[in-house]
Amino acid sequence: MLLMEEEMPRSSPVLVYAINGSSRKNGQTARRLNSIVAGLRRRKAKADLIHLVDENLAFSDGRQEPDSVPPDITTLLKKLRQADGIILGTPTYWFNMSGLMKNFLDRLVVTDETKWTLEGTVVGFVATGSAQEDGAMIALSNMAATANHLGLVTFPYSMIYFRGSRGPMWAEEDVRRYAARMVTMIQLVRRHDGSW
Repeated sequence: MLLMEEEMPRSSPVLVYAINGSSRKNGQTARRLNSIVAGLRRRKAKADLIHLVDENLAFSDGRQEPDSVPPDITTLLKKLRQADGIILGTPTYWFNMSGLMKNFLDRLVVTDETKWTLEGTVVGFVATGSAQEDGAMIALSNMAATANHLGLVTFPYSMIYFRGSRGPMWAEEDVRRYAARMVTMIQLVRRHDGSW
């Protein structure tokens, strides 16, 4: 039986970073992520929005060199290593995630080694797009596949998408309940012995 959040042991505050893969800091993706961040803060979590457009990440060259992580991603990786949860948000461009989000995920190749691992971190996904274009499920599935390979932990209803400025009623409801679901999963992971 899943324990209610109030029954969970509380220690240090939950820390979550929402990562905006859009080049627009005030677009639909940022708006949805900000709504979730606000919900997390109402639950006494520390939550912040990171805009990938501000991170100036170099393009991935596919190398996996964990002992010499390039400086452009080191600061971001340090933040993510401290986080209990990460939310990946992207607009859909040409039926998939944005180039900013794809490059960020490609750069996480360095996390396969113990020093930088994100294993056991709880992860969620948000995709936004045009009312006339499908592609959100492809974007969500690709982000989730990468997260799964990196050992991140998803929670029920962690993948939501919106077409246009308004989403289907189920998605609107999932946004309202997103913070509670994520915090509950984080508390469960904190109780886990860590042997994934």
